[in-house]
Amino acid sequence: MKKVLPIIMFDELKEIENLKQGCSKAFENIYMRYSGKLYNFILSISKGDEYLAEEMVQSAFVKLWEVRAQIDSNKSIHSYLSTIARNMLYNSYKRQTVEYLYQ
Repeated sequence: MKKVLPIIMFDELKEIENLKQGCSKAFENIYMRYSGKLYNFILSISKGDEYLAEEMVQSAFVKLWEVRAQIDSNKSIHSYLSTIARNMLYNSYKRQTVEYLYQ
């Protein structure tokens, strides 16, 4: 019986595996492929805050590098990055709200 690969393209699987091994070129390829899409996604949910979108994209990729060994190769890296960035954005909003209420 043939193993069915998920929807993820094979070259993406290879990039993820290389990333997990600490390959900076794989990280760069993933960044080049997904940073624009991630920026647009965060820009849309942050109501057009360009500065915040840039910060969240950078932070998401830093986090991706930090947890690279734990990434599931069978899941979409785009979904993984989107979840990281969205959670970071929401945490930022929560922090701002707490700071505002404290003042």
